[in-house]
Amino acid sequence: MMSTTAWLIETADPVGTTLYFCNDGDWCSNPNHAHKFPSAEQASHKLASMQVSQNFRVAEHMWCD
Repeated sequence: MMSTTAWLIETADPVGTTLYFCNDGDWCSNPNHAHKFPSAEQASHKLASMQVSQNFRVAEHMWCD
């Protein structure tokens, strides 16, 4: 079994539902629908360009194929 690793932009609010960046202006609670960045650097660059609050982060996710 192989695994796929990608970096996602997600909310970092520990109290609420985690939301994932899917596309500009589009967020959802399903990480499978999220935009998958191939590196942490690319995700961080996109997050910085979005000018959002500090309640967002870049996180590594893995899926089994």
